[in-house]
Amino acid sequence: MWQHIEAHAPRRTRRIWPYLAAAASIAGAAILAATWLLRPEATQRIALATAAGEVKTFTLPDGSA
Repeated sequence: MWQHIEAHAPRRTRRIWPYLAAAASIAGAAILAATWLLRPEATQRIALATAAGEVKTFTLPDGSA
């Protein structure tokens, strides 16, 4: 009897693509976060103030004026 039931019962197939899509999304988010957090600092902010009418010359860290 059990063999008859198993032979005629519909087979359930596992779909793997939702798991692969979730894993790819998590991996992509992790890569983007690592890229954002580990990027070198490209800019530095330097603030200079002078008195009214005063002219000051300075050289930037990259050697330009």
